Amino acid sequence: MLEHADTHGAIARMLAVADLKFAWVDELPWYIWQVNSSSSAARFLAKYDAVHGCQDRVSQRFGTGQLRVDMETWSRGGVPSDTLQRELLSYAWCKLDDTWAEACHRDVSREGSRNTYASQAWVSASLRLHQNLQLWDSLDMCMRRQMHTMLRRWKAIAQTVPKRAWLLIPRRVSDNNVVQFVYRSGSHALEDWGSKLKALLHRDTHVDTIVQLSFLQRLKVDYLDRVLLPGHMFSLPNLTDCAAILSNVMQSSLLDADQLCHAQSRSIMYFMVVDTRLRRRKVPRTEVSRARQHML
Repeated sequence: MLEHADTHGAIARMLAVADLKFAWVDELPWYIWQVNSSSSAARFLAKYDAVHGCQDRVSQRFGTGQLRVDMETWSRGGVPSDTLQRELLSYAWCKLDDTWAEACHRDVSREGSRNTYASQAWVSASLRLHQNLQLWDSLDMCMRRQMHTMLRRWKAIAQTVPKRAWLLIPRRVSDNNVVQFVYRSGSHALEDWGSKLKALLHRDTHVDTIVQLSFLQRLKVDYLDRVLLPGHMFSLPNLTDCAAILSNVMQSSLLDADQLCHAQSRSIMYFMVVDTRLRRRKVPRTEVSRARQHML
């Protein structure tokens, strides 16, 4: 009987601590995250009216003005307005703290404390296993075959030649060597990877390559650069069958070609040149910035 009573006492203390720890969730203004029905809307209004001199921005937003009228209508059994639903949903999607973002660091620390002698590869594989299983369940048959091919050729991740890595050509070394290469452990931890991979990290890709333009192409670029001035509005005929129209345009004079294009178009497209010096700007080297710089 004493052991049974001690168990109930321990559970009661744990529940009391949990209730004290999460009591702030039911207080204004955090209760707005729980408003999803007419009863919860009525409870929010009652809480707001009970707190005199409430100055927080979130509570005043829903406790006064038009949103207050919409909340009262909803609490009396009416239908919530679209504006009220949108505002409540926007607050519901806000994260209250950084727990979900810091969960990965928590899991790493937990695995490290539970398995003090485990390698970095084992800890990483344990953390990614659940995520990989969820990914496998979400794939269709075609994507599963592709993932199965990648798993069979997993040593391609140790390739230092990008072309071989894209072709999934496995590197002919031991499993332990590949693991050490990926996590920069063992003998690979003593190498200067910054200087060794510098050429690969900063090498030009297919979108970074400067195209060698011919003389006629350079004339076209110079013409467009001098005509399409930034900040000016321009118009072009919206052509659907460009191939058939351009075959006739090339045999006409410039004036006749312009009239022919406008006669064949259904509408006019308008555009404004924002900037013509993208290649001279210093921006982060992303795929989007490379593609834009390659528009020359």
